[in-house]
Amino acid sequence: MATFITNKNEIREEASKASVTRVAMPWKAPAPARREKTSSRVPDQELADFFEHLATLLGSGVTLVSALDFIAGSTRRPGLKAALTRVNEALRAGDVFSEALTRETAVFDRAAAGMIKAGEAGGTLESVCSELAASYSRRAEARSQFFQALTYPAVVACFGVLTVLVLLLFVIPKVGTVFEAWDTPLPLMTRLLLAASRFMRHGGFLAVLIPFAALPLLARFKKLSLMPFLISIAQKTPFLKDLFSLGDFVRLMRTWGMLLRSGVPILEAIRSSRDVVASDSLRASLAAVSEKILRGERLQEALQHEDWLPDLAKHFLRVGEETGTLDGAFDKIARFYERQLAAKLKIVSTLVEPALILLVGVSVGVLVISMLLPIFEMSLAVK
Repeated sequence: MATFITNKNEIREEASKASVTRVAMPWKAPAPARREKTSSRVPDQELADFFEHLATLLGSGVTLVSALDFIAGSTRRPGLKAALTRVNEALRAGDVFSEALTRETAVFDRAAAGMIKAGEAGGTLESVCSELAASYSRRAEARSQFFQALTYPAVVACFGVLTVLVLLLFVIPKVGTVFEAWDTPLPLMTRLLLAASRFMRHGGFLAVLIPFAALPLLARFKKLSLMPFLISIAQKTPFLKDLFSLGDFVRLMRTWGMLLRSGVPILEAIRSSRDVVASDSLRASLAAVSEKILRGERLQEALQHEDWLPDLAKHFLRVGEETGTLDGAFDKIARFYERQLAAKLKIVSTLVEPALILLVGVSVGVLVISMLLPIFEMSLAVK
């Protein structure tokens, strides 16, 4: 959830007061920025709010230094506050905004810094900030849709595992003591179930819990926070890998279109966009494409043999390059494949949820039937 002030008139009034106060005070050379141990990961929606508020303040005539100072004071996100403080100190020391952003790679990607640099050169910093706000907002919405589609299946799966563990650890052992008093052989399913219950009661449940408990430790060993580490695992899962790849592709097309529209050269756009994709293989491919363009190849030639680029997208790019409308071509490609991504996410939520519910029901049903089989057999023997 965003923590900025959301009323634009309030932003203008408060920032104007802050601006006046800072003009009246004598300026001192800033001390070297000390990097505190804060969480640098900033949600996309908060970055969208930051650039939207920055565009509003710049459009109201507030200076860049005063605008950043005001926004840094109004956010409760430690990583963003620390980054904006260091950027502001760099501006007061004589750096330009884009150069200061390039040093805050933990918060701002190179694509954002490249757009800001183009906006500074063309005098369109306000419109560039507005476009960055729209871009981060779309990215946040796509991420939200993805996790919403997977949240309910994950809850159902956890509930199913918990139900089976409770039955194996507490219910089945009590029923098993009754079966042990019978002087009749038990069915194979029941014997296997009782053996599994004994295994779980004598420490076997740790085999289920240890992998989940080990995830934070493994993430710490790899110097990642837990959520990025889980995402990196999900990216290697067969079905989820396709969704992540399509999300990367859509984000890449949006970024290229945005950078070209802001006046960034295509070579710099490709290099900067490597920071907005999650796939290591796609980053390597973009590095190879930029080398081809550096050698003089056209964009359509450099991308001709790239498997991650669909044939339809190659056709759009060929037409866009020939007509000089590459930015529009990138936007069309992004919109088209955004619809495909939304359709696939809908399939996930439509098919995976009932499939998991069915799986949980079948698992519990097998446990119940295994416990009832001896009773049925005994009743038949009595008759």
